[in-house]
Amino acid sequence: MPVIFTTDTGASRTIISTKVYQRIPEGRKPALSGSTSLRGASGVPIKEIDKGLFELRLGEMLVQREAIVAEIDDVVLLGYDVLAKGAAGPADILLSRGVILLDGHEIPCIS
Repeated sequence: MPVIFTTDTGASRTIISTKVYQRIPEGRKPALSGSTSLRGASGVPIKEIDKGLFELRLGEMLVQREAIVAEIDDVVLLGYDVLAKGAAGPADILLSRGVILLDGHEIPCIS
């Protein structure tokens, strides 16, 4: 299901909104288990549901990562856990070119 990710270098974890999770077809919806405690940038707790293993398509790149499902305003927050832990090292965010370089792949940025 195509979505636009919000890159958030201040978010330690990748978070998928409950609205997006509910739209995933039943046969493709990852099982959820165990939650963690989340706080927003202002320190306010974020209501979370659970976490699960998701396939994330970033441009032409497909990665599997654990993500948290929570009630957030954004569709998906792409956090530090994905951006800093690529197989080839951390991502490079090149605003001058409008791309994120991750594991040799150019992921287009939309502003």
